[in-house]
Amino acid sequence: MYRSTYHLAECGGLRTQIQKVNSITSKKRHGLHDEALPGSESKYNGRGYFDLQQQAQSLGELLGAIRNTRQCQVFKVIYNTYDWLYEALDNHVYGVMGSFFAMGSDTSGLCRPSEALKRMNALQRTLTFVDQHLAINTSDMWRGNILKHFSNVSAGTIGQDLVNNGQDLVVDAKSSAVIQKIGKFYWNLISQEIVGFNPIKLSFESRYGSQRRHKGDVNAEDYTSHAELKALCSIVGPYGVKAIQSVVLSNLTQNIVDMKKIISTNAVYLNQLDFVDVKSWWGNVQRVNDKDDFLDQAIQVGRYLQFVSILKSAQRSVQDDDIPFVSQIVQLVMRRIQSDGKIIPGKQLCNVLTDSGVEDPMYDHGVKTIFQRVFPGTDKQLQTHLPKMFACLFLSTKWKSTRFEPQSEGFNTGVECVITTIQTLVPAICDTEEKSMEVLKNFVILSAYALLHMNSKAEAGTREMRDYHIPSMMVFMSKFMETCKGMSMHVLEECLPYTLMRTKIIEIYEQVRHQAAEGP
Repeated sequence: MYRSTYHLAECGGLRTQIQKVNSITSKKRHGLHDEALPGSESKYNGRGYFDLQQQAQSLGELLGAIRNTRQCQVFKVIYNTYDWLYEALDNHVYGVMGSFFAMGSDTSGLCRPSEALKRMNALQRTLTFVDQHLAINTSDMWRGNILKHFSNVSAGTIGQDLVNNGQDLVVDAKSSAVIQKIGKFYWNLISQEIVGFNPIKLSFESRYGSQRRHKGDVNAEDYTSHAELKALCSIVGPYGVKAIQSVVLSNLTQNIVDMKKIISTNAVYLNQLDFVDVKSWWGNVQRVNDKDDFLDQAIQVGRYLQFVSILKSAQRSVQDDDIPFVSQIVQLVMRRIQSDGKIIPGKQLCNVLTDSGVEDPMYDHGVKTIFQRVFPGTDKQLQTHLPKMFACLFLSTKWKSTRFEPQSEGFNTGVECVITTIQTLVPAICDTEEKSMEVLKNFVILSAYALLHMNSKAEAGTREMRDYHIPSMMVFMSKFMETCKGMSMHVLEECLPYTLMRTKIIEIYEQVRHQAAEGP
């Protein structure tokens, strides 16, 4: 009993012991020992691992003393050792977990999720070591701290709407600053002008081009690759993924509102716009204002939707590894819904599917609610103006500098995100699937007429078309048709001959081949 009391007198150093074990176990085995100094080559090379064993033995003796002593008295105060230890561990885990994503002295930065996952695993191994000696429920402690740091109260629980009763989505003041920081970091990352989506890698990447890269610049691929997002989902869980989505979605609303304002401002000119007649089209399309601003807002909305898509994909991969049975049930439900057109899932089922990692925007009520509030489905005139506005974007200033890059299957200005915006926005604001297909077909037909007119002017050598790259626009429409569900290529071929489009696309690849043959 005296020995137990003696060890308990040293209980103040328990946190220090845990921190030491935590820091040592997080290091790689081959890097445990310090660099050899001159004259010390003959020393035991694995002394770092030996120190780890000594720390573990000391911690084991301390935990053994606590196990054998239910209570201890310090002066006139009697302590329950289990309650004291649980509280001490809970406070320590909360503090360490809050620093998982810390990046040294840079408070605004964020370490890579894979590095944060290593720190989490090191802490979890320490708790497992403690749990092996004492009957302390560390799993509840772990889950509670995960929810404290990586959840947002306003986002709701699994199965609830991100936006309730048409109210604005705001980040709750009581939610953890850690998940807010993660959400804002990713929003700022994908909002950068130099960041674009790579359809081959299925991640965002920083395209510096001729711009100079500074020391503190972050490469978007280091944070949005599948492996990094999978590590992020392993840490934050489904609640955290929903919280990140809520933080990003709260910043997205303004982009959608700005798009609606531009359409309303140009309503008169869009009514007069006739895409069939060349003279009428060219005269009225010049009157449409803020085409570049509208394109920028559409790109930003598309970036958010693509980010959510790859985040959901990473979440599904984690669920396939950790809870394969539940993941298979979700897949079976989706197959049943898709195979039987008569099954219309309710809102709660849609929310559960979305929170389980389903990417289909048709079931994402959070995104649909935001779109429907700004673009109400009852506004029939808006559904007429929307495809015209998107078809006018080919004459924006940004398209002058836009070029298709075959090596990444993307565009240097990120306009491929507009495809995602159109294919998500239109079904969200239309009452029926037939109506959404009608609006999408109108966009394809109007865009085909616009490209035909621009191509004829370019072949005639007009000055207005000198800077526009028509082949890149053809690739844009081709990719739109490839990813548009329920629409075949013949809709585009009725207005835009396939031979013309094929010839223009071949020009791009021929140019790349010649550049590769010539060398740098």
